[in-house]
Amino acid sequence: MTTHCVCAHNWTGPECQIYTGDCDEKCDQVNGCRDPTAAGCVMCANNAGRNSVGACECLPDWEGHHCEHYGGICAPICRTQDNDSGLSNPNAGCWGPSDTQCKACYSGEYESYIDDSGNTGALFYDEIVVDFTNQVCTCSAGWVGPYCNLYTGECPKGCKKCVGDRDEYCVECIDNAYMKADTTW
Repeated sequence: MTTHCVCAHNWTGPECQIYTGDCDEKCDQVNGCRDPTAAGCVMCANNAGRNSVGACECLPDWEGHHCEHYGGICAPICRTQDNDSGLSNPNAGCWGPSDTQCKACYSGEYESYIDDSGNTGALFYDEIVVDFTNQVCTCSAGWVGPYCNLYTGECPKGCKKCVGDRDEYCVECIDNAYMKADTTW
C-alpha cells in the first residue's frame, strides 16, 4: 500500500493553495477570502475594518455576525426614544451615525418614522422635514441646529425678535407695537 498527500477539505490546486470553503462572517462575501479566518478576507464586510494584525473586525459601535447592527450614538436629529417619556420605541433609533440613517426623526412633540420595512408614519411637523425618498431628516426652512430648534428665518408680522415662525414665538415687538395675551379659549 502506498500513501500520498491530498489537499485538506475546502483546499484545492496543485499545492493546495486555493481555498474554496465558506469565508469568515466579517469578510465581504462577494469578494471572498483566501482562507477561512477573518485575516483571510479579500475585503472586509460593510462596517468592518482591519485590526492591527490584519484581520477584519467590526468597526467601533458596530456589532453582529456581519457587523450589521449599529449600537452607537445616533445623529441628534434622529428620535431615540418615544416622545419625551423616555420609553423605548421600536420605530426610534438609527441604522448608523448619520442623519441619513434615522429610523425616526426628532420633531418636538410629534414623531415621524421609517420602520425596518421602509413603511412611513406621520410625515413631518413644525421644525423637521422628512425626505422619505432619500430617508433623511432635515430642518425645515428657517430652522437650524442638531435638533432643528434654532430659528433663523423671518419673524411673524409685527414681531422684531422671535425664536420661531409663529406668533407665540415672538419675544420682542416692532416699534409702536406691544404683546397682547390671547384670552380666547
